[in-house]
Amino acid sequence: MDIYPVTGSKPLGTWRPAARVVIFDGACGFCTWTVQFARRIDRKGTYSFVPYQHFSLDDLKRRGTSPAQCAKAVHVIDDNARVYRGAFAINRFLWSFGGWRLLVAALYLVFPLLLLEMLGYALVARNRVLISVLLRTKQYAVIQEVSRPGDTRSQT
Repeated sequence: MDIYPVTGSKPLGTWRPAARVVIFDGACGFCTWTVQFARRIDRKGTYSFVPYQHFSLDDLKRRGTSPAQCAKAVHVIDDNARVYRGAFAINRFLWSFGGWRLLVAALYLVFPLLLLEMLGYALVARNRVLISVLLRTKQYAVIQEVSRPGDTRSQT
């Protein structure tokens, strides 16, 4: 099954249940933009990139997460079904690719760097709608369209 972002027509990848998976918020423009960057790193298609909105509640529970958790942070599920969230998910994803291992190792070996990464991730996650606006992503246009108060147009 091809996975598509909330808007646009380019597939984000193909869902392969046994593969490593990155679960992200498909309604977040910044998140989808970041997934496009991650796909360039993952040239061999090691990971499936799937918006959490494409999973049923039971599917997420089986994977050790929930829609509320997925709405707050990116998730990476590895070959052993271990779930990583937030900054740790990014690190696990990058660790899978040899060229990035030195950076990830430095983050864990130099204490302040990991702390700064975690704080930076939390700051970005809290402000991702604003970041989406600044990047002028298509997903923000959808959010703006839906959340316009007093709009009396019929929605078909």
